[in-house]
Amino acid sequence: MKKADLLEALRKIGIKAGDRLLVHSSFKSLDYERAPTEVCQCLMEAVTDKGLLMMVTHSYNFINRKELGPYNKDVSPVQIGIIPETFRQMDGVLRSLHPTHSVAAWGKDALEFITGHEKLEAAGEGTPYYRFARADGKILMIGCDLEACTMVHEAEWEAQVPYLDIHFDPKWGRAALYYDDKAELIRIDYKNIPGCSHGFVKCQPGLTDSGCLNKISLNKETSYLADAACLLNYLVKRLCEDPYILLERESTDCYQCMEAIKRRNNLQK
Repeated sequence: MKKADLLEALRKIGIKAGDRLLVHSSFKSLDYERAPTEVCQCLMEAVTDKGLLMMVTHSYNFINRKELGPYNKDVSPVQIGIIPETFRQMDGVLRSLHPTHSVAAWGKDALEFITGHEKLEAAGEGTPYYRFARADGKILMIGCDLEACTMVHEAEWEAQVPYLDIHFDPKWGRAALYYDDKAELIRIDYKNIPGCSHGFVKCQPGLTDSGCLNKISLNKETSYLADAACLLNYLVKRLCEDPYILLERESTDCYQCMEAIKRRNNLQK
């Protein structure tokens, strides 16, 4: 796949100038001939600077992960893929100060979407995900499925599922250190931390049937395009009906899932 092919594919699925686009991606799935920089440039060209391009740039700089040190938005590497790692370093791209679950944004109103993220939980009211879902945004998953979609964690928060406070890896701790824009070292403790996502795919059929999620032809692997508000509203409704629907019930190694199910079982006794 070449740059022109990718741009044409994006236009065919309805990505246009002025769109607000949240991208999750697998670079390997693109079978792309050039560097990930060109993928980012292609996405920027598709939405133009009249639109907004946002990517998840999680670094997981929890205080007990001493090998990572304090979070620095200009230095801390992305832990979830080469495309967002490349994107966050590009000219004009802004990155939020959230030390564990940051996002990067480029285009119109980029600063507005990321400002203050570090003072909030990773997902929830006022966060970039909350704002994006209320701004006529689209979610593009290139070569990945709902398991990679951080907006689902926003749905968990908005539905106030009973396991929000269970850490997915308690060894990492709840606190994080980060350097603010004045290079001052700040400590912050988070109450809720997004957890397991392995069970998210269980909601894909319902989201597809409701028209919120569409399978698209973009590359050699399956990709998806979603309406952010529709996806969020559908998932919040399902979680209010069954708060445990997204948990990986068969898991034997997910701390969060096991602890959440234990909590549910104790409440049912």
